[in-house]
Amino acid sequence: MPIRPQPVSIRCPHCDWHAVWQPRSDALSHNDLPPERCPRCGTDELAADPAVPIDRLLSTLGSAIKK
Repeated sequence: MPIRPQPVSIRCPHCDWHAVWQPRSDALSHNDLPPERCPRCGTDELAADPAVPIDRLLSTLGSAIKK
């Protein structure tokens, strides 16, 4: 039985960029994977932690506003 991956909070320790990675399903393509480098400063030292509920909520609201 497929299991959807849990959301992950990704943060750059150098420039404080952050994002919440929320996969839509367990079938991931190359475009659905979390970032390997910070889009702001380019470092590959990203910290990933399980997303807390408020992070997931803010990410969902932010993506709804962008649409």
